[in-house]
Amino acid sequence: MLEKYHCPICHKELEQETNVCPFCHKTFSNNVLSKEKQECLIYLINHEYDKVISFFTNLSKKEFIYQYYVSYAKFKKDNDIEIMNSFFNNLTQDISQEDKNEIMWHMIEHKDELYSDISFNFLKQITNNEEYISFYANNNLSEKDQENELYNILLDEISIPNEKETIKKSSNGLIETFYSILMGLLLFLLVRFSLPSYILYESIILILIIPCIFLSISLSMVILKRKNIIFIIILFIISFYFITYFCTFSFHERSGLIDLWDHFLSICTSPYDLLKHILERAEI
Repeated sequence: MLEKYHCPICHKELEQETNVCPFCHKTFSNNVLSKEKQECLIYLINHEYDKVISFFTNLSKKEFIYQYYVSYAKFKKDNDIEIMNSFFNNLTQDISQEDKNEIMWHMIEHKDELYSDISFNFLKQITNNEEYISFYANNNLSEKDQENELYNILLDEISIPNEKETIKKSSNGLIETFYSILMGLLLFLLVRFSLPSYILYESIILILIIPCIFLSISLSMVILKRKNIIFIIILFIISFYFITYFCTFSFHERSGLIDLWDHFLSICTSPYDLLKHILERAEI
């Protein structure tokens, strides 16, 4: 079965994996909804509020977003706005930015039934965006005008931050790449000029594992603007092979494809060879 992707903010289904929703234009880190979140949203869409209350009350004690959805389900079941007002009026914990975005989007989509002075004050606690706040408070717009205004607000608010976020991730990736290369160079020099020659080849190979891991992660951030495990593994294999090859080039006895194959075998057996050389010296 093909994996379905959803926006964790507005919950629209996405055609492909992405970090920016084409519907609400929000940026997020993970667009595969958890099994629990999918079930909760399906129950809400189908107006099965008893199931939301039954299945997610315990989970709401751990995750704030479920506190909101359970309160909303109780409100819809009993048609009592005081349930939501009680929730909005008793904010006693920090909320993650992703939960803030999701709650804010849900409140705006359902503002006709949720609006009150208390919910309005709650919205002002979780966002300082004046356009969002003004839009939520304006109950005189037609449904079509509301959709158009919200769309324009989202475009104005999100387009520039998304660009800044992309630049920030690339910059951080470049900085981490520099530090990874510097770490690898320092470790190589430390091993090259401090260890005896009989364990030098294997030691260089093994000591470069850590900087190559960091290098692969940072390059993934530079190229893809996110951490992709498959891409990181591929980068690590390639970078680790060629970096160790050039760092141990003076030890190679043969050239061409044979030398490349010999180096691959040396990488695979380097832990065993290192231990073997140390034990042989210990016996002498």
